[in-house]
Amino acid sequence: MTAFLFVVLKAMLFDIISKVVQVVINLIYHPSKAEKNGNGILCYDILYDWKLGPFQGASCSLFTLKFTQVRNITWIDQDDVSLYTVTKDEYVFVKSKEGSDIYNAEEHPFLYVAKHDAAVELGRVRRDVVRDYLRTCGRLDRDGSNISILHNIGRCGSTLMTNMINKTKQCRVLSEPQALLDVMNIITRME
Repeated sequence: MTAFLFVVLKAMLFDIISKVVQVVINLIYHPSKAEKNGNGILCYDILYDWKLGPFQGASCSLFTLKFTQVRNITWIDQDDVSLYTVTKDEYVFVKSKEGSDIYNAEEHPFLYVAKHDAAVELGRVRRDVVRDYLRTCGRLDRDGSNISILHNIGRCGSTLMTNMINKTKQCRVLSEPQALLDVMNIITRME
């Protein structure tokens, strides 16, 4: 019982320290109001990543961030940039460190963990900016007929099934794509 209490208190202390550090950094390095309301991506260097704990999903609060610049929306088209999480107001993208293969399901059984661990830069952008950009590029015209989504409850053998499908090399398998789960949660709350 004492060990459990120590772990809980330690986690709470780290959480408080990380929030204080982030507030201080935000006071020094922060985007202007014009930059926040613009059509670019607010980019942040990841100074520290707080390791994912059990049952934690993707979140900006798991990183200590330093605002660096506003980038053009085309930044999301880079091969090493991927959607990390979605909130009701914004999309959050991460740039992975060079040489990391976050989509290798054999090496990384859960996509959101692979993205978190490989992230070196984070970009936040309003949802309407991404939607307008994708419409302009014609990317919202796809019908999605070649996409299959399997959804299930936890502890049901889904990781085994994911690995089996992945072994066929006929499909790209994304195990636990946090951004898709976030979208489903947003839609569910709206209903």
